[in-house]
Amino acid sequence: MNMYSYTNLTKLLSLTVLLFLYPGIEVSAQTPITLEQAIEMARQSNRSIQLADQTTAIKRATLEQSKAHFLPYFGVQLTDLATNNPLNVFGFKLMQEDVKQSDFAPDLLNDPDVRNNFNLSLNAMMTLYNPEARAEQDAVKAQIKMSEAMAHRVADGIQLEVIKAYYALLLTQHTVEVLENTYAASQANYEIVDNYFNQGLMLKSDLLDMQIMVNQSELSLGTAQMKVANAQSYFNHILNTSEYTEYLPTDELRDKEELLIAEGNLNPERADFKAMQYGISALENMAEAADKSNRPKLNVFSSYALNDEIPFDNRATNFQIGLSVGWDIYKGNLRKSTLQKTNAEINEQQLALEQKLAEAELEILNTQRAIEDINSQIELHELSIEQAEEALKIRKNRFAQGLEKSTDIINAETQLSHKKLARLSSLFELNMKNAYLKFLLN
Repeated sequence: MNMYSYTNLTKLLSLTVLLFLYPGIEVSAQTPITLEQAIEMARQSNRSIQLADQTTAIKRATLEQSKAHFLPYFGVQLTDLATNNPLNVFGFKLMQEDVKQSDFAPDLLNDPDVRNNFNLSLNAMMTLYNPEARAEQDAVKAQIKMSEAMAHRVADGIQLEVIKAYYALLLTQHTVEVLENTYAASQANYEIVDNYFNQGLMLKSDLLDMQIMVNQSELSLGTAQMKVANAQSYFNHILNTSEYTEYLPTDELRDKEELLIAEGNLNPERADFKAMQYGISALENMAEAADKSNRPKLNVFSSYALNDEIPFDNRATNFQIGLSVGWDIYKGNLRKSTLQKTNAEINEQQLALEQKLAEAELEILNTQRAIEDINSQIELHELSIEQAEEALKIRKNRFAQGLEKSTDIINAETQLSHKKLARLSSLFELNMKNAYLKFLLN
């Protein structure tokens, strides 16, 4: 029995024993999935998208809180007091509409008995004019739009990440297919050399060279299979699946004839740019709020009160209504320094936006050039594969005639495998660069 046959038999026996000891183990079937299905699953369940949506929800709740400045306030207050303080006792009698002539006696005024007062008060208040709060509310509205734009861009980024994970899984699976063919070819070559060796037509060194190639092919195949498992794990992670699933991508990597290359120029209305613009608007509103912080604030208020010695007897009633004006004329340099800080932040964000636009323009140009270069690489890889296949065919024929060494076959097989893997890698890069270009132009 040759070495590679012994290795395969050992694997088969190990798998048989494992299934016997653990009959619950089943070979999991792969679930077919298209790229569009994967993107939709991520949009529905990805945590980053959910977090971005929650950030927007928090901003909306903050806006609802800010509306309280301009909505009426209504409240009820119950108070039950007992005192022998002369001033308070006489005041309670006035509020209860229970003052008598005898209450003006000096002894009673100076040393009254304990008096109770139960007060039920209904209060209302509303802001009529507060320009600072109004500007702060406008800032929150701009922050909501900023969060919505950021959430949109996060979704775009997750879509790009899903495409990358999908194509990476596809690449690793195709790599395994190439290496399986290489491994099978190395086994077949070993059989031929082993047969020649047994007939005395080959040297021991030729047989060992072929065995080394078989071992190396098996090692490369095992590494590639591990990368498939890693790619499956990350794909499950990006989709946020409830349980681990082995997926089988059904969309293929496309070459330049099949792939619709993205075209266009930088879109200044891109979601991340809009988010920065809304952020600048929010800062401008905050600067306006700081500027208006020294303006008067006008409130209207009213109350209706019921007073009596006995709770809920409500013998006496009174009300009041009025306006209040608050005016912070000078609070040190707080207003001025706040304005300076906010204006500096506005300038900083405007410069950051201009820099981001310039960097995006450059990134688009670099990506477009990279796509052109990769297309050229793919053409060269395809030509090299044809040449390597032809060279391998010739060497095999010459080997059968005793005109080539086993190492020549090994080198030819290795070269063909490398060229196929290089083409796969370039196809992956082409599809990823095109997806990235769409992300930049979107």
